[in-house]
Amino acid sequence: MDNGMSIRVGQFNAPWMREVIVDSAYQLAAERSVLAQLFGQGYSQGVQFGYEMDNMRFMGGAFDGLGGQNSFGTGSSFDSQNTNWNNTKTNYAFAGRADFKISGDWSQFDDFSSAKGTEAGMMAGVAMIYQRANWNSALNGNKTFGITGDFTWDFGGASLFASGVWVNTDPKESASNNPWGVSVQGGYFVTEEVELFARYEYIDYDIDDSDTSKYNGLTLGANYFFNANVKLTCDFTYNLKSLSGANSAAALNGAGLRTDSFENTAGFGAQQGSGNDGQWAIRAQLQLLF
Repeated sequence: MDNGMSIRVGQFNAPWMREVIVDSAYQLAAERSVLAQLFGQGYSQGVQFGYEMDNMRFMGGAFDGLGGQNSFGTGSSFDSQNTNWNNTKTNYAFAGRADFKISGDWSQFDDFSSAKGTEAGMMAGVAMIYQRANWNSALNGNKTFGITGDFTWDFGGASLFASGVWVNTDPKESASNNPWGVSVQGGYFVTEEVELFARYEYIDYDIDDSDTSKYNGLTLGANYFFNANVKLTCDFTYNLKSLSGANSAAALNGAGLRTDSFENTAGFGAQQGSGNDGQWAIRAQLQLLF
């Protein structure tokens, strides 16, 4: 529409976490962070209004469910991809996001890399969500409020991205839960074709005080760009905590990690004791864009 306004209707990623809004083809690592998988919006069906100016842009709308396969540490899915209208799992779901461009061009923030010779730029963003589950969900009556913020800095040969998220889930008949997490990642082009990257993330599921209710991981890797359409990614992920918490399995689904088993201390099949730690994974991905 005129004057920077737009209306978007259909099935798409709601305006919530920036890491999910950026297409999977333009991530630094082979997969998005565990933080984005746990708190990310997934696909929703809805309507969104947008307004873009030279240095600011706003997006907001109503949707039929916000959250991925393990929505906000609740163990339930609000992902409404390809869902019939009568199977929607929320009474209502709203999301709004504001981005503030400090320098650079909007188009350069469509990915997380900043190649040598490209323009430098900075952008900050903040978003909020609010929704209520209905009878189609095991969490019927639960209300969810969340806020996330992020900062992106392109240096023209290097990049830095930081993100934080906090969510309040308010069950109808039990105490509320407040999972939260942070992630920091950066990339550096050592040559025109080779980009080294690193990511650190910390998540607290707010289940109990044990290490099994937290994720504390580091990812290191490299991208090799054969050309603009062919990219090879290799990375190594190491987790510093146990991954035996109740919410670990779904949150780690796309990270190449598995839920840790408990140490067998009884000697006759019973699983007791503390969870294992130090799990690691190696991933490789060849990407073709056409």
